Amino acid sequence: MDHPRFLELYAHQLDSGLNRIRLHLEGIHCASCVFVIEKLPEFLPGVINARVNLTTATLDCFWNPDAVAISEIARTLDRLGYRPHPAQPNETERLYRLENRKHLIRLGIAGACAGNVMLIAFALYAGMFTGMSAEHLNLFRWTSAGLALVSIFWPGQIFFKGALLALKTRVPHIDLPVALGITIGGIAGLVNSIRGRGEIISTH
Repeated sequence: MDHPRFLELYAHQLDSGLNRIRLHLEGIHCASCVFVIEKLPEFLPGVINARVNLTTATLDCFWNPDAVAISEIARTLDRLGYRPHPAQPNETERLYRLENRKHLIRLGIAGACAGNVMLIAFALYAGMFTGMSAEHLNLFRWTSAGLALVSIFWPGQIFFKGALLALKTRVPHIDLPVALGITIGGIAGLVNSIRGRGEIISTH
């Protein structure tokens, strides 16, 4: 990215001596991401301003080329979990569709897991009143726990990444308490599954 040809194609030098570039960022999924990325000038000297468009997942970055290289800005964004690409109309649209597809897959998996866990919960609640063998009780409990773990570690990983990012940048946002709640609920439910009593892991 520091090659003169790259800068000629994608960066613009302003009258103030600053450079400006528009980047498409992978991994943006909520306003908390925008909040973190726009804090870039606070932990990367040389970056003057960072403006994020959540709708298009693009970043307008203004930096002082004498203080920081664009490659360092890109590496920092990548370490934060937002892989940068030069914003080009066709390529940006393709990447945006790809990101949306990933989010829809995560949502579909989370919904399928939650729906099946709820159905199993109905069976367990019914068994409390009508009686259920220990064999079937354990089968339902561990099936529910397995589905919940899938939802936690696949669709739910996006919250854990956001929480880790919040800790790395010391910029708290909503993913941190969400990840904490998922972790506490998941551990408590798994312990109850092992003990054979109490609430099971919930994906709601």
